[in-house]
Amino acid sequence: MIINDGRFDEGGDAGELRQLLVTFLLDLKLLADEDRVLSHLSALPSGLRDAMERAERNGQAWSAWRHDEEIHAISAEPDEARSQSLGYAVLLVFVHNASGRVVASGSWAKTPQGSWLPAHPHPQHESAHMTRI
Repeated sequence: MIINDGRFDEGGDAGELRQLLVTFLLDLKLLADEDRVLSHLSALPSGLRDAMERAERNGQAWSAWRHDEEIHAISAEPDEARSQSLGYAVLLVFVHNASGRVVASGSWAKTPQGSWLPAHPHPQHESAHMTRI
C-alpha cells in the first residue's frame, strides 16, 4: 500500500502493485491495440512461466503480452528507498525475454501528474528503453 508521501508500507498490497504496473504500461504506451494480454501463467512459455512464478513468490507484479508472434513480459517491485527519497511511488521494473531471462531493468517514478519517468538504471542491467519493447 502506498502512503501519501509516496512510500510503500511494509505490508504491501499485491493489487495496488499490479495497478501501478498497469498504469506504467499504459502511460508508456507499451501495449498496442492489437496486442493480446496474457494474464494466466499457463499461457506463457515454460521459461517465462517459471520466471513469472518466481516474481510472484518474491512479491513482484508481472504482465505479459503477445505482439504479433513475440511475447513480452515485465515484472516490477516497489523501489522503497527511491520512493522515500523522491516522495512518490517508484517501481523497479525488469524486462524479460520469452525464455524468462531479465534483459533490462530500471527504476521508474510516477510523478504527481500521473506520468512515469525514469528514476535511474538498475546497476545489474542496461537501462530499459521502454518505447515499444
